[in-house]
Amino acid sequence: MRLRSSIALTGIAGLLVLAFWMQLSCSAQQPGTDNSGVQKGQSDYRFTSGNSALRIPFEEDDGHIFLQVRINDSAPLWFALDTGAIRSVIDKRRAQALGLRFEGSQQVGGAGGTEEAAIIKGTSIKLPGAELYNQTVWSLPLEALSVANGREMAGIIGYELFSHFVVEIDYATRYINLYEPQGYQYRGSGEIIPIGLQAGEIYAPAKVTVPGHDAFEGQFVIDTGGSGTLLLARSFVEEHRLLESVGQTIQARGGGVGGEIQMALGRVKSLQVGRFVIDNPVTGFIKVGKIAEPGKTGNIGGRFLRRFRVIFDYSRRQMILEPNTHFLETDEMDMSGAALMSEAPAFTVIRVVRVRPDSPAAKAGLQQQDEIITVDGQPATSLNVSKLRRMFRVEGREYLLGVKRGEKTLEIKIKLRRSI
Repeated sequence: MRLRSSIALTGIAGLLVLAFWMQLSCSAQQPGTDNSGVQKGQSDYRFTSGNSALRIPFEEDDGHIFLQVRINDSAPLWFALDTGAIRSVIDKRRAQALGLRFEGSQQVGGAGGTEEAAIIKGTSIKLPGAELYNQTVWSLPLEALSVANGREMAGIIGYELFSHFVVEIDYATRYINLYEPQGYQYRGSGEIIPIGLQAGEIYAPAKVTVPGHDAFEGQFVIDTGGSGTLLLARSFVEEHRLLESVGQTIQARGGGVGGEIQMALGRVKSLQVGRFVIDNPVTGFIKVGKIAEPGKTGNIGGRFLRRFRVIFDYSRRQMILEPNTHFLETDEMDMSGAALMSEAPAFTVIRVVRVRPDSPAAKAGLQQQDEIITVDGQPATSLNVSKLRRMFRVEGREYLLGVKRGEKTLEIKIKLRRSI
């Protein structure tokens, strides 16, 4: 059995996509596992009281979900929430600081190579009102993902949470509710979408429309760990020659465990899940790299899901969507052409790591390694890289940037322009 997890934590002004691919090979499904191959216990979770844990707060950052958990008896730590992660992950340095014991290792790889994950057994993952205990987790270096997101990320919580509970994510109020699956009954008016489980990932039917074609139907991985709206797998892009139909695109690339991903960023005419249609979504057309299991059309990520209250009920193989106040928002990407990163550990330094040729950033004179120190006179330390990226998505908006370049301080005026 071959298991794969994608933790696509994206950002960098739409130019760099970090896709985190983990693969685990084993000869056959073992007793005590489900169809994801992940070990499950009969009594390895509990609620503080009753059959639910309600109003667990989280922070939503451009489609990503970050919530605080405790590992054993640790202080609260920021973890990303990812439906694509077949096993929860703790940053290696953090695990060492907590004194967690490594018991062996597992090769975790991607398109271009492998990385060794340490195995940690007997771990408790504690959320407000609920606990998963006696869990086996992996430990990997996550510093690159923290830098890409401009914030501390001590770990990733994934399949363990979704396989034990009915998980309700309210993106508008930024609360998560957990319910005991047995006895749970949905009584709302949302759309119930059937989901499948394969290799620890969930997938659902959806339709994509491009100019000059009938709608393409397929199975899409549902990925809360990916901040994009839509990624289309290389095989699907090539089979239907989509890049000949979608009009203007820009080239993008990114890196993750084991190799590089190359894609063209453009727009399809529409994306439909159930009865819900999103017009002109920003779409990544994969050219090099894998973002889904064979036979899957692509990935639907957090910038689609944030338009809803989403309920994941793995026990009944269903996902429920209720539109919220974000539903009618237009889908935009970076309009500056400057790829930005924020430096650890304080994440207060915002630096330009790449400038797209012929972009507003290039024409304004921004250069790689420039440090942005002010935006319209406001200190960049009072912003964060995610907020600045969102500011750079408004057509026609002008900003006066204070930039530190070596020993010099410059003022650079930039006018944003939509590229696709």
